[in-house]
Amino acid sequence: MAGDGKILFKGRLHADDSKHFEARKGFEVTSGDSSAVQLALNGQKVPLTGKPGKKGSAKLSRKDLKPATTETR
Repeated sequence: MAGDGKILFKGRLHADDSKHFEARKGFEVTSGDSSAVQLALNGQKVPLTGKPGKKGSAKLSRKDLKPATTETR
């Protein structure tokens, strides 16, 4: 996991582990198994490219952010 061009995390996570990261410009996420990662950006799921069981990745930048929704009644 890299954010703004710097390594933020490298290692394994267990199934129940969760990590949160912040970056100003963008993220790059890679995994040895694209189907083993559940990635979300501000609560919205982001799929990794790659076939299940194979290496996968995702690059995220500010343009990938969706505006927050607000409910009014």
